[in-house]
Amino acid sequence: ESQGMYFSGPDVRYGSNYNQSTGETAADVLADYEAEFGEVPAAPFWAHSYDAAALLMDAIAAASYDDGGTLVIDRAGVREFLNGVSNYSGLIGLMSCDEYGDCSSSKITVIQNIDINDYGVSTANVVYEYAPLGSAQVGDIAADHLGDGSLGVVEVGPGEAIQIRSLNAISGDVAFLGIPNQRGVELAIADYGPIGGHDVTIGAGMDDLCSADGGQAAAQILVADQDVVGVIGTSCSGAATAASPLISAAGMVMISGSNTSPALTSDLAGTAGKNYHAGYYRTAHNDLYQGAAAANFALDVLGVSTAAAIHDGDPYTEGLATAFADAFKAGGGTITGFTAV
Repeated sequence: ESQGMYFSGPDVRYGSNYNQSTGETAADVLADYEAEFGEVPAAPFWAHSYDAAALLMDAIAAASYDDGGTLVIDRAGVREFLNGVSNYSGLIGLMSCDEYGDCSSSKITVIQNIDINDYGVSTANVVYEYAPLGSAQVGDIAADHLGDGSLGVVEVGPGEAIQIRSLNAISGDVAFLGIPNQRGVELAIADYGPIGGHDVTIGAGMDDLCSADGGQAAAQILVADQDVVGVIGTSCSGAATAASPLISAAGMVMISGSNTSPALTSDLAGTAGKNYHAGYYRTAHNDLYQGAAAANFALDVLGVSTAAAIHDGDPYTEGLATAFADAFKAGGGTITGFTAV
């Protein structure tokens, strides 16, 4: 039924992009993924999650010091490092983190399904690309990243591993999204290696259930564990809405590879979203850019002047439909209907 239709989403033409922390190219990591798990990723955010994990480990390395064999990690320093990320080379391209935690360059593509029998051919059939940000330094980079201890420290004793966690949707209908995210984290840890002589582990993967209840329940477990430094997740924006305030208040950081809701970071005018909390970061794009990309394509390439915006009642899809509708109207188009089905 989708023959001939257009689809917008993150630009997955990673090509020869490489992660500067591990030195691995996107092609290398994808090959490792297929060799390790026996299949290709079912969703595109595996690379975003790989980069998110590498950024977190860089932050831990920068914000830690050895104290007689014990690695002391300053949680405030972890945030300071992430706030200063600029022109970071990742599998998804160059990234710079703004003051609200948006780190992605927000490259969006539109593809057209031209062959219902060959998924690869259609996903590679890019008919429009949108790159609103590029990369630029967004703040001063400090000489070191040891904070004042205001957010607490984590001490990793001799022979102990540094504890980070993967919080993604790994069961239910959205497992196709969360499992590749978690696997991306696992591959990044393997490629990165030890930090200060200590291995890094995610322990057992945690499940956000792609829901606010799941995100909140998992976050309550995470913040009760004093040894956890940071979290890669969540898969779904609704889960992040509930998890982020708890994780941020505990002095930890959470970096998502697939959350896209503007409410978690900011609007395009630089106003903090209603669900923004310091300590939240993401390598995924902001839905407002995806909405603008789809609207510009419809107006400028297809020559469409009227459109209906339809969603399924979920806050994510409603937000994306709103982003499209607002951008379409701003470009001179008319929205004839906005409804849920």
